[in-house]
Amino acid sequence: MYAGGYAVISALREPVNANNYEISWTSSNEAIATVVGNNRKATVSAVAVGTAVITARAHDLINDVYYTAQTLVNVKGVPSFNEAANVENGTVEFNNSVGTYHWVVDPISDPGRVSVRSDNRGVNSSDSAFTVTVQLNSGDVVSFDWKVSSEASYDKLNFYVDNSVRNTIHGEQDWATVSFTATATRSYTFKWEFHKDVSTHTGADCGWVDNISIPGYINEEPDYLPGDVNMNGTVEMADALMALRAAMGILELTELQTLIADMDENGTIAVSDALSIMRISMGID
Repeated sequence: MYAGGYAVISALREPVNANNYEISWTSSNEAIATVVGNNRKATVSAVAVGTAVITARAHDLINDVYYTAQTLVNVKGVPSFNEAANVENGTVEFNNSVGTYHWVVDPISDPGRVSVRSDNRGVNSSDSAFTVTVQLNSGDVVSFDWKVSSEASYDKLNFYVDNSVRNTIHGEQDWATVSFTATATRSYTFKWEFHKDVSTHTGADCGWVDNISIPGYINEEPDYLPGDVNMNGTVEMADALMALRAAMGILELTELQTLIADMDENGTIAVSDALSIMRISMGID
């Protein structure tokens, strides 16, 4: 999550027809993330950079038994424009200095999503645009997500390829994916523009773009084996010792190492995770 944003998480019942229960939601650090919820779901609000554990504690009212589930929240600072516009691990550098009204990073409008948004709300006869010029091979497929909330038929979100409008949406359109296939190996210029006409403002009066994916401009994250805490390609006793020290609070793991060491995927590193890694290193599991 990103500071200032929020996400909605659900409580899944087992069995699914269970009804005689109550759930209380808590955060281990409300300075980082707060939570408000009911018996079905909760809204987690990101307050500041850091980590917090969100806990759902369910009370079985018939048998007077309690159950808990947890998830780890990692709150990051608001990303740069390029980070927000790119697909994950994307490396495209966009030109967000086109015209008077630039686009801005939006970590708030959609739970769990950070996108970029046009910034000419309420300005008649205006455009808000950003561009990029890239080299593509014939057959390469470019894709992105977009949505719009505007005056139907008049205030439009446009996608340009080499100064020609390729796709347009307007009115109330939720997130959808658009793709473009390069027909030749050459340089292409893409532009995303929210255009407002001479009058009238409807809805949120803006457009959003996210997850721009351009072949050749994406860094692939390496895959790591579960339990390979030192990320050397094998699961060994040294990994188990690192997980054990982390569980005891005497070693701080990176975010990626924490994910690799969290064998039961409950959001925290415990002695049980270290034991699971040790069993794998010994060939028991």
